[in-house]
Amino acid sequence: MFILAMLFSMSTTNGLFILQARQDTIKRHIRDIQMEIEENGKRFTYQWMRGINKYKITVYEPAGKNGYRKKYVLIYDGQRLYKFVMDSFVAYPITFYNEINLSLLDWINFIPGQLSWEYKEKEVIVHFKDKKRTGDMFLDRDGRLLRVRFTILGEEIWLRVTKYRKIAGVDGFPVEWTVYIGGEKKTYRVYDIEANKGMCAPCTFKIPRK
Repeated sequence: MFILAMLFSMSTTNGLFILQARQDTIKRHIRDIQMEIEENGKRFTYQWMRGINKYKITVYEPAGKNGYRKKYVLIYDGQRLYKFVMDSFVAYPITFYNEINLSLLDWINFIPGQLSWEYKEKEVIVHFKDKKRTGDMFLDRDGRLLRVRFTILGEEIWLRVTKYRKIAGVDGFPVEWTVYIGGEKKTYRVYDIEANKGMCAPCTFKIPRK
């Protein structure tokens, strides 16, 4: 009985167990998702589909009165992040650690590097580390994302989730967050979201002539 109680206690505080459970919950309920996001008049689209380790971020710029046009696209192919600038007809690899990518990243499903964890003050902290960088992701015991700390070019950046919604049966889905970078505060809000609409993987995540 003591061993069972100990294992149960570990499973409710072990950050990697909690993270995996959250990933499994999302993948059970969400086949694909598209989020329309705004930050101070700038617009972005984030697309993801379960079963493939890929995502796509489209960045828009203002064009005329109340209009927008595509500026560039970021596509993660499971190993590298590519940038495709409109009208360039070619995509090229860029660093995963750039402001737009990390500000809009689905941190639950795409944590970079090797992972470790600790439990502190009713939160679980998942540490991520690669050859050059370290960071931390903070979750509650239900796996809900609270905040993330990471660095870009040696500068510490914080992302804090401020609002959640229930999406396709998943409670606590982030729909508003604030990024603190270089003394600036940038608030991202999801103003439209579609889940389980039957996204086409080959056409959505195709990388132009990489």
